[in-house]
Amino acid sequence: MESHVSDSLEATQLVRRRPLKCPRCGYECRLSHSRCPRCGETLVDMLSSVASDEDQVGSTALLVRHDTDHLERDTVVTLRIFPSGQCVTQALERPLVLGRQKSQGPEDAFDLTEYDAYQLGVSRRHCLLQREDIYLTVMDLGSANGTCLNGKKLPAYRSHRVANGDHLLLGRLHLLISFRPEETE
Repeated sequence: MESHVSDSLEATQLVRRRPLKCPRCGYECRLSHSRCPRCGETLVDMLSSVASDEDQVGSTALLVRHDTDHLERDTVVTLRIFPSGQCVTQALERPLVLGRQKSQGPEDAFDLTEYDAYQLGVSRRHCLLQREDIYLTVMDLGSANGTCLNGKKLPAYRSHRVANGDHLLLGRLHLLISFRPEETE
């Protein structure tokens, strides 16, 4: 287990150091850029291709891993938000609404406003993440700009199973999903 963790950390650092090449002008941009500083081209759409390129670099686990769809009780979910790269960990003991508002009702909510959610087309109540038995599921809540799972647009109000390493697109806001054991004290 220790080796898996160090491989993943090393791989994440490799991805952070690797620049994105702008498809329009060829400028090498940082992964944290959502637009090319030279020509203004949108880079957010390139993140999923970076993940698939990095996944093929070698035998170690890099940015994207599809090794399990089981979400055991002692497992937490990490949402890696792009283009910032910031990671947020959720235990998901209750359903979690992703969108642009604070918690209202029986489910928890994660407000994505600080990640330019409004500008990127995220609805107030965009989608729902929840545990269903030993699985994590996502459901689009009738959002204006839709939810995509690994590049496929999801129909509204239908649950879809999410696996470790899956890519969610809320409007134009990118999230990478990963599972890891909950740290015990």
